[in-house]
Amino acid sequence: MKLKSMMISVMLAVLGSMPGREAQAQETEENFDLYLEASEERPFDATDKVENANGTGNTGWNRHSADAAAGYNKHNPEFDSDVYSGTGIESWYWTPLQNCELIWQDVKGLWPGRYKVTAYATGQVYNDAATKGEHVGSLWLFAGDQRAEITSATWQEVEVTCEVVAGSTLRIGIAAGTDNANDWVSIAGVRLECIGAGEPEKVALNENYDVCGVTAETYADVVLSKAVPETRLTWFCIPFNLDAARTSNWFKEVKEVVSVGKDGEKLRLELQDVSQISRGKPYLVKARETGLAMINVADVFVNPESPQSLDLGHGVTLTGTYRRTEGISGSYVLQDDGQTAIKADSYTKAKGFSAYLTMKETENHE
Repeated sequence: MKLKSMMISVMLAVLGSMPGREAQAQETEENFDLYLEASEERPFDATDKVENANGTGNTGWNRHSADAAAGYNKHNPEFDSDVYSGTGIESWYWTPLQNCELIWQDVKGLWPGRYKVTAYATGQVYNDAATKGEHVGSLWLFAGDQRAEITSATWQEVEVTCEVVAGSTLRIGIAAGTDNANDWVSIAGVRLECIGAGEPEKVALNENYDVCGVTAETYADVVLSKAVPETRLTWFCIPFNLDAARTSNWFKEVKEVVSVGKDGEKLRLELQDVSQISRGKPYLVKARETGLAMINVADVFVNPESPQSLDLGHGVTLTGTYRRTEGISGSYVLQDDGQTAIKADSYTKAKGFSAYLTMKETENHE
């Protein structure tokens, strides 16, 4: 049992500090900063949100039910031009379609703002011998409710701009106009860029709720309802970062747990002062002013991914919470001194945006 406990502790320590997860979080925060600064001159690239954006694979795109193309993506030399010669998502029809979407994709997970969609697009007549190879009638590259005309029988670069509101899905693709006679169309090389950050979503978080309040990465103004005492340390864990200035605005003390020692039936926490709060990490905080019950923070990136569980040694785990959690087994209750924890008499609960200590029951934790 001793060896098994040691192996579990080592595994927890490795998983809790995996560089891949930390690197991914760092990259996301850097992307968020670039997004906030997005402009026409310095666009933020969001093309990774488009599946099979290049049109070189067989996924991502939908086509009208009347589509008769034998393939999905294809290089058609008839479409080649000076701007592009290569594979695209093709669609062709026995009879030209009008006033409908021909090829499209719903793009999810975009932060709100003004976006520019750029793509190589084309459409021509295939089945009519009199106009075969020509572009006849109207086709559009569309993004949301905005569109730009496609005018060439070979690849041309077309762009359209649109607004994306918080929490919405952006549909992009090629649509036929009311006079469309083109029965062979294709799209490729799609680029999606934010050229101006939008209005943040309004998010309310509450320590007494059994849900987090956000389900996906969100650019938000946050109102967090949580009571934080001024006279003693209390657990604190949130799904967004607070820099040093914002942290000091709300709290006069912020400490992280670096290790734990056993003192008979008690746990003794070793604490370290920190100046800022990182998303998903449990801390002990003390309010700067009396009666702190609500924290308002503007323009933050909220990521509801599960908070961290930290292995502190001796079989003790510190787990952050984003929602009210009940029925916690093997928990230890923090005392008023902020450094001592004693074993709970029975199952306990933790409020949201908090944390709790548990000890794994084994024959030997040493």
